[in-house]
Amino acid sequence: MSVRNKLLAGLKPLGIACALTFGLAPAANATILSNHLTFDGPVDVGGFPTQGGGEDRLQDDSLSAIINRDGSVNQLGLPTFTLGDTIWGVATLSDIQASGVANATIGDDEQIAILFALDFVGTTAGGNGILGVASNAGEMLIDFCGAICAGHLDGDSVAVVLSTPDASDDPLNYTTGNFTTNFNSGLWGWEMTLGLAGDAFFEFADGGLLGSTERAAVEVTSSAFAADWAPVDVLDFAGGVHTNDVTLDDGDVQFAGDDAVSRGWAFEDQAAFFINPLSVPEPGSLALFGIALAGLAGFGRRRA
Repeated sequence: MSVRNKLLAGLKPLGIACALTFGLAPAANATILSNHLTFDGPVDVGGFPTQGGGEDRLQDDSLSAIINRDGSVNQLGLPTFTLGDTIWGVATLSDIQASGVANATIGDDEQIAILFALDFVGTTAGGNGILGVASNAGEMLIDFCGAICAGHLDGDSVAVVLSTPDASDDPLNYTTGNFTTNFNSGLWGWEMTLGLAGDAFFEFADGGLLGSTERAAVEVTSSAFAADWAPVDVLDFAGGVHTNDVTLDDGDVQFAGDDAVSRGWAFEDQAAFFINPLSVPEPGSLALFGIALAGLAGFGRRRA
């Protein structure tokens, strides 16, 4: 068990006491995304991987473009992804299956998008591709969202999550030509930044013309709402276990359809992210809890 898991396990009884005393606190500084998540754990459900043990499942639809540095193509003339290439694009959350509550369909009156940029940096011993921080990821992500993301990116950043209350502002309708213009329109707000740090990885198994599969574990480096992140487990393609704040499990990547290609995109995929946020008591709640503990201590002394 990692040091973090030991600490979380040690805090579990205290968390139960807090829940019994005050109820599960919502995330402070609520955002569109945090309003759809549950902050209930559990911290440890055992087994690998642990998806389905209390995590919130975020279903996405994605479009991506490729900076094809060597100009390589397959037998159909479609671009192939090779070492040194950069893949970037947008994933929109179409559905959130939060633990313990009804599914939430995103897009009726709001949008949540993940903007990403990654480089093909190598291959595993088994021949699967390894994606890493794009050589110009900071510049690309800043170009995507401008002042919205200023101060929220570092050298490990691979993605930013944004949201808007305008359901008509669907990023998947964007062409690569007006992509950055739309995200700089002022309608979007920053939710969180994701990075490749800690026990992070991002791999894909090349399926050729039949499509590829992707898996990942990434770290929440900063977020607009207060939360702690219970570790979520996922297997890489060799069966190794990775634990981090957010996982992507078995994303299905295909060549983009004619309509998407006409708008400048090369690939499309559907994938599921898993995240397990825990509530963080606000300062006032902590103070109240301290008073409650003091009162319980006094009660214990009186009974002694």
